[in-house]
Amino acid sequence: MNPIEIKVKRSYYIRLILIALFSLGIGAILMLMEYRRWGRTIDGTGVTRQDGGQLFWADLQKKLYVHRAPPGTREGPLNHVELLFSDGKALVFPQMLENEEEVMTFVENLSTQKESLTIH
Repeated sequence: MNPIEIKVKRSYYIRLILIALFSLGIGAILMLMEYRRWGRTIDGTGVTRQDGGQLFWADLQKKLYVHRAPPGTREGPLNHVELLFSDGKALVFPQMLENEEEVMTFVENLSTQKESLTIH
């Protein structure tokens, strides 16, 4: 299987700049720390994160679908997917991706335990 490059939308970087300006850089630092765990490429052997770490499908334990629910609702839209491995995790934020459909189709087809979590 050819690797799939996980392409982040330009709007993410614009948001990062705006958050940096409005939070005196603190918000941007936190976002960049999280960004290191985002997936960069996925292929038949595993996922490579933005920080260069490689996690292998053989070590995948579960997929956690995290939903952000507005107050007063049971479940909101999907915020991100956490791919939990025995030696780390990779994050996929579908709404921030140019190739959301391609990446999410791959993630959906991974054969492992699937769980959902709603954050209020």
